[in-house]
Amino acid sequence: MIEPFWVLALCWIVFAGQAYLIVRLAERYVRPRSNDAAPLAPTDDRVLGALAAATGLVGVWHFAQGAPLLGLVLLAIVCTTLDFACCSDLRLRKVPALVAVPAMLLIGGVDVATGNWSALVAGVAIMLPFALAAASSKGKSAGYGDAALVGLGGFALGLELGILAIAVACFAAAGVGFARRRRGDSLPFAPYLAVAVQGALFIPTIH
Repeated sequence: MIEPFWVLALCWIVFAGQAYLIVRLAERYVRPRSNDAAPLAPTDDRVLGALAAATGLVGVWHFAQGAPLLGLVLLAIVCTTLDFACCSDLRLRKVPALVAVPAMLLIGGVDVATGNWSALVAGVAIMLPFALAAASSKGKSAGYGDAALVGLGGFALGLELGILAIAVACFAAAGVGFARRRRGDSLPFAPYLAVAVQGALFIPTIH
């Protein structure tokens, strides 16, 4: 059964609107520890608007596919966390673990509660190399926030799609980094991860 257009439009407004508002609030109150207390310019409205619009489309797609309310709520958490991480990485070159880790633990906890062990194993397996890289480099080559985002993507997508999405994000980031060839200028990874994971969310129903 196809939902009426106004219902789908309302769903898009809810998903996109909450993503936009939550990211704006998070930008105001959540900052990495290493950042000073000076006020920072917010993310460009065009960038955040595009991210929120994409989140709205993901929400509409899953709503039209008959996803349950819990699945839609978890979907909103995953996408909004990725949106904020993308904005934070673009502005500060950091992903606050204060946001990424709780979101990852929440989605992983739901996987445990629902007996979705394959998604749990997928998230841990995909996240482990990034967590080891963060620990060995003390956050220089990869941060704990990035590792948590990778785990979040694995918990949400499962093993096969999770590996595909993370691989696409890594190859895209590496390709852009190679093209820029700027040594000493860190490349934000969260934007590539946000695009890859949210794109992959158009394929399965969120756990």
